Amino acid sequence: MAEETIEKVKAAEKEANEIVKKAHSEADTIISEAREKAKKDIENETVKARKNAEEAVLKAVRKGEEEAGAIIMESEEQRKKIREKARSNQDKAVSFVMEQVKNS
Repeated sequence: MAEETIEKVKAAEKEANEIVKKAHSEADTIISEAREKAKKDIENETVKARKNAEEAVLKAVRKGEEEAGAIIMESEEQRKKIREKARSNQDKAVSFVMEQVKNS
């Protein structure tokens, strides 16, 4: 009977060791899979972040181009107004000088 008990204990120890080995193996697999998933998630998030950054840059460039276009148009209008006013004043100045010459 003692021998039978010893055999049962040895079998239980062997089974326990097998369970521990299997648990370690499963833990290693889980850790490996988790690392692989984390690596893929990081890669995916990096791609998303890069894409979002590129879109933000393109959006900013488009906005800048639109604003620059508006500023150029406004500047062109101001330039035309200044030129017209200068021409108007030029005609007045010529008339004034001619009048001064005539009266002298």
